[in-house]
Amino acid sequence: MLIIASILLFALTGCESAENQLLEGDSAPDAAGDVMTFSAEVKWIPLEGGFYGLVTEDGRRYLPLNLPEEYKQDGLTVWVRGKPTDTATVQMWGTPIEIYEIKIDTEQ
Repeated sequence: MLIIASILLFALTGCESAENQLLEGDSAPDAAGDVMTFSAEVKWIPLEGGFYGLVTEDGRRYLPLNLPEEYKQDGLTVWVRGKPTDTATVQMWGTPIEIYEIKIDTEQ
C-alpha cells in the first residue's frame, strides 16, 4: 500500500504540464491556424549548424520556415505576418512559423 501511495504521490507532483516545462525565453506555442502579426529581431542561432530565428521584444521565439534571403541579417528588426505550424524541425528551437508577409520594421 505504501508503494502505491508513493507512486501516486510521485505521479501527481513529479509531472509538470508541457506549459510549465517551457525553457526560459520560450513561449507557449500559438495555436496552429491562427494568423498573427508581430515585430521581432532576426537572430543568428549557432545551433545544429546554425539558422536564423525571430525573437520578439517579450522573448517569444519563432523559427521561420521560409525566411527570404534578404532578411537573413543578424540584428535586423522586422514586422511579420504569418501562421504558426505544427511542423517538427531538427532545430527544436522556437515555434515554427510560415511567413506570409515580412518587411523591415521602421517603427523600432
